[in-house]
Amino acid sequence: MREKTSGVYEIVNTINGNRYIGSSKDIYIRWRGHKKRLKNRTHINPHLQNAWLKYGEDQFNFKVLETCQPISCVRIEQKYLDALKPEYNISPKAGGGSFPGCHKGRIVTEEWRKKISETLTGRKLSPEQRMRISLGQTGKHKKPMSAEGRAHISEAQIGKKHTDEHKKNISLGHIGKVLTSETKEKISKANTGRVHSAETRMKISENRKGKGCGPRPKELMEKLADSNRGKHISIEQRKILSDAHKGIPLSDAHKAGMRAAGARKKKSAEDLCMR
Repeated sequence: MREKTSGVYEIVNTINGNRYIGSSKDIYIRWRGHKKRLKNRTHINPHLQNAWLKYGEDQFNFKVLETCQPISCVRIEQKYLDALKPEYNISPKAGGGSFPGCHKGRIVTEEWRKKISETLTGRKLSPEQRMRISLGQTGKHKKPMSAEGRAHISEAQIGKKHTDEHKKNISLGHIGKVLTSETKEKISKANTGRVHSAETRMKISENRKGKGCGPRPKELMEKLADSNRGKHISIEQRKILSDAHKGIPLSDAHKAGMRAAGARKKKSAEDLCMR
């Protein structure tokens, strides 16, 4: 059985001499992990990943700088970071790591956040990369996000506007997706009792103005009919619906459908009178 070797290592670009320095309690397993992620284009360090893609795997050498006890890895790594100032490291501080979980408990400075943001800005993944990431995540159990985590994401999204291209990509990404009964129930519970503000209702109304109402599939109409059967709409709700539909032009198919429905009602009324 192979013994674990703990210590500090470097990954050197033989073309330009740029390097990445890290430490691990098992440096050879760590090197295998680096190579796997670099080959799959999923490495968390964009500097090292971009260089790997540009120059190729054969232009990088792995070297052990110093072996030590696991407890001393971070201290010795910092010594080499200060002395060599490696170009591919994101952080000048030891202990950051380039693997999931390495940053746990670590405070990320604003300068570091800005550096990561600038590096990733404008970077687009190819369809092949996206497919690999998707396949890598398939079947993985994801822990439910905490309320604090949701709040952070929500605050970060405030004021952001998606481009038309982004909206189209999101729409295309949902085509063909089938929601499970469990997911539908969760969405239903989450929206039960939810009341839109006057501002939100106005935005929805403005967004729908000028959009024609095309024909709906028969299956959808049957589902809507079943869900609305037995429901009574108040006078206030009728007025709200009426106001919301003002100014929205109807398509020819929709008008034809309304005329057909009116003709059926009229015929039914005449049949009752003749009985």
